[in-house]
Amino acid sequence: MKLLTFAKGGVRKVGLFKDGKILELPEAYKGVHGTLEAPDFLYDMRKLIALGDPALEVARRLGEAVKGGPSTGKARSRGSRRCLTRRRFSASP
Repeated sequence: MKLLTFAKGGVRKVGLFKDGKILELPEAYKGVHGTLEAPDFLYDMRKLIALGDPALEVARRLGEAVKGGPSTGKARSRGSRRCLTRRRFSASP
């Protein structure tokens, strides 16, 4: 699982890199759970990382629950690496 931050419309977002696309975590949460709100930690990478395994498990399960659904878009390649921001975080499964 690869977590990342990116900008969309000038706003920082937290996402998960899946199948060559970025899954926006708060939007995925709202879609999966049918709610209008998502937990605060899904909007802030530092909070997500600070909360540790329970929060990372939420992100992991969102990635598994969303199959071919809407995403932010394709990642752009920079050389042989795919990257969207200078900061990339990953958590082992």
